[in-house]
Amino acid sequence: MDTYRNFIGGKWIESTSAKTVNNINPANTDDLIGSVRQATREEARAAVEAAAEAFHGWRLTPAPARGKIIAKAARLMEDAK
Repeated sequence: MDTYRNFIGGKWIESTSAKTVNNINPANTDDLIGSVRQATREEARAAVEAAAEAFHGWRLTPAPARGKIIAKAARLMEDAK
C-alpha cells in the first residue's frame, strides 16, 4: 500500500505526524488506494505560507499562460491515471 506525502513549497514532504487517513476509491469503497499522513499544525502553516508566497508570482501570470499551465497539468494527470 502506498503512503502519500504532502506537497509544500514545491517539494514532497514526509509528514512527521503519526496520524494517517486512508485513501479509499470512491467508485469501490472496498478498494484501499493508500494512506496519507495528516499534516501537523506546523506543516499546514508552512503549506499556507508557501501558497501565499506563490500567489504573488501566479497573479502576475497572464491568463492565457495560466491556462496553458493548467492544461499541461491536466494532461500529465491524465497520462499518469
